Amino acid sequence: MNNPPGTLAAVLTQCWSLFQEGVDDRHSAMHTGVVGSVSEQGCELRTVVLRHVEPERRILSFHTDSRSPKVTEILRHERVQWVFYHPKAKVQLRVSTMAKVHESDVHSDEAWHLLSPWTRRGYQILQTPGTPSPIATSGLAKWTANQSPDIPNTRSGRENFALVECRIDLLDWLHLGVGRNTRAQFDWRGTELEATWCTP
Repeated sequence: MNNPPGTLAAVLTQCWSLFQEGVDDRHSAMHTGVVGSVSEQGCELRTVVLRHVEPERRILSFHTDSRSPKVTEILRHERVQWVFYHPKAKVQLRVSTMAKVHESDVHSDEAWHLLSPWTRRGYQILQTPGTPSPIATSGLAKWTANQSPDIPNTRSGRENFALVECRIDLLDWLHLGVGRNTRAQFDWRGTELEATWCTP
């Protein structure tokens, strides 16, 4: 995996393969990416779990608490950036997207129903993420924290769950080779895909 693909088509195929690996393998470096949104203070960065990829629609998706500040930021400014690094492949992917938040629709319902009870419980925290606390806290009610979650007792988390779909319009691929780096860009901002090699 350390040798870079030799054609732009092969590079793009590798990118989608790496994204899919991130969805399928929770131990993959691609399972989590850093997402950047824009707040009144500037750029905000968070690590999120890559939950779904759709090459045909150029979609990368993650889940979040609908009360999170990032949701407000995305609703105000839909431009969202991602960055991933795969150490085995020696590949950095920087991704520019337009994001859409799904809170109470068929898309978010479908995503919610795929979650395990343990993941669903994370959306049952009582206060908005980031609320100050005098002690270290999970944010969960005591009765919730002291029992194993199942589908019925995690239903209350649905109202706090959001799916964020990010449609890629610019993808920057960088392979870090020994003594020789290689870079390519894929731009969908026009009417057709423009793919080009770039100086690293």
